[in-house]
Amino acid sequence: MMQALELEDPTAKSDVSIIPASDIIDALQNILEHSRLMIPDLETPYSKSPNPDQYQASQLDEQSINAILTERQDQLNAVLRNIPVLDTIVDKIKNIRQQLIEEQHKIVYSMNLHQGYKSALWRLPVEVLSQIFVHCLPESDYLWISRMEGPMLLTHICRRWREVVVNMPSLWCRLTVYVGALTEDQRNTAFCCDSWLKRSRQRPLSLQIYYVPKDITMMYTLLQSYANQISSLDITFNQEPEHVLLPNLPALQELMIYCCTSHNFIRSFSCPRLRNFRLNVFVADPTNIKRSSCDVWAHLTNLEITVQQSRQFLHLLHQCLSPSSRPVSSAVQIYSPLSH
Repeated sequence: MMQALELEDPTAKSDVSIIPASDIIDALQNILEHSRLMIPDLETPYSKSPNPDQYQASQLDEQSINAILTERQDQLNAVLRNIPVLDTIVDKIKNIRQQLIEEQHKIVYSMNLHQGYKSALWRLPVEVLSQIFVHCLPESDYLWISRMEGPMLLTHICRRWREVVVNMPSLWCRLTVYVGALTEDQRNTAFCCDSWLKRSRQRPLSLQIYYVPKDITMMYTLLQSYANQISSLDITFNQEPEHVLLPNLPALQELMIYCCTSHNFIRSFSCPRLRNFRLNVFVADPTNIKRSSCDVWAHLTNLEITVQQSRQFLHLLHQCLSPSSRPVSSAVQIYSPLSH
């Protein structure tokens, strides 16, 4: 009776030979094409009539049956040993396949990289590339952190483009940030914002912040870290904040606030170089603002503000006018829902 050959455990050998994948594939293909699995013949005189009732006691040879059972047990043990060994071999073949896929990706990447050397773009001077990249930015006052738009998109084209873009501070001076509760996503946002703004290399910054007043930590930390660079700040609150503590912003020249706010917010920070101030949806009573507690108004040359009553604007305008302050230019715009 034919016996199936047992597979050798591939983990039993300690010596490992490094050979090309093509040789392994050729060897496996040759074995599979020219080999056939040996299936033992399981037929016996008793297997033709599987019902024991058909045999008389004198016809049953107990010794012969015991020999058959012993042989079947040996065959079963051999199969049970071969299955996990074969599983191990299959896993190794899958591993070889995965390595080939990774090698394919590396080869394609290398081809694309070297193909780029043939492109005229690769031979362009850095100065020319820099001018091109400036025109690749979205046509908006502020930029979102997005891999689908410049400047982030440009850093994923090739190594040379990334080096040029990262070393262009002018591309990283405008940013829009959404600030909410301090969650794991917000921590990641804070890290991305910091990485972005560091590339500005002390250039003046223009920031736009959409703020959900739940936790001021991220916004305060962001503004404080770049207080000496922020020249323009645009803050939009999705609801009226109870209290917002902003750091002193000595370089701030333009401030825009969109929300229902109060005088406590306006007097909570110092920005002595502020010239342009736009305050939309101002509904609090501004008569509580005292000049001695706030320098926001001291040097304004342009003021745009929404008020409910004309006397409110007159009071705010009075805060701007003092013997030491500059005159407010005719660019002042009043958005007041006055009734006639």
